[in-house]
Amino acid sequence: MPVSDLAQKRILVCGASSGIGRACALAAAGAGAALVLNGRDRTRLEETLAALPGEGHTLLPADLTDAAARRELAASVPALDGVVFSAGFHRIKPAKFLDDAGWEETFSINHRAPCLLTSALLKAKKINPSASLVYLGSIAAEAATVGNALYAGSKGALISTVRVLALELARQAIRANVVSPGQVRTAMTEANAAQLSAQALEENATLYPLGLGTPEQVAEAVLFLLSQRAAWITGQNLVVDGGYTLK
Repeated sequence: MPVSDLAQKRILVCGASSGIGRACALAAAGAGAALVLNGRDRTRLEETLAALPGEGHTLLPADLTDAAARRELAASVPALDGVVFSAGFHRIKPAKFLDDAGWEETFSINHRAPCLLTSALLKAKKINPSASLVYLGSIAAEAATVGNALYAGSKGALISTVRVLALELARQAIRANVVSPGQVRTAMTEANAAQLSAQALEENATLYPLGLGTPEQVAEAVLFLLSQRAAWITGQNLVVDGGYTLK
């Protein structure tokens, strides 16, 4: 991507403290954007900040599951040309073990927080015309796997909501899209992998024709949707899965 494509654009990256969110922050800064980094862990956000090229980057730590924190972030952030919603939560739990607490935790982080932060930013008039909103979904929304009901449901809800947002925001030329990765090597996926046997892990990797992905590969798709090269794309779910869903 040419450096000028996102040069001097202000991008908020939620979930920038690790994994795909951190990779998106590094890639966007490398493309010339000025970033606002959000996450719950200030120490890890500062590590991301220290790794960013360029200048003009800031931190806004906040727990986006908290309504007051969302309002404060929306009030504090400068006007934005793009937002990446990358914070996520994933825990494997078979259907017979589902409970209210797990449901609330998963949907609060994966669906309610990004959607209500979007609402707060719109109310505060902090999303510029022609901005791009990119939400991290998952192939889990369509590719069912055992024990994944909560995560799949929360990401499916997010994808559906973003389609409606795209319609509502089109008059302002604000685009809203989802990037749905397959399995990539992040701290979250490694934690879930720890619950599986070595044989199961090996078998899972063979399901990806191009192998397991990296956060940086997903970040490239996110940057494309942030950029003006995707100016006529909205309401879409871009699957980035190394061919997993071809089967």
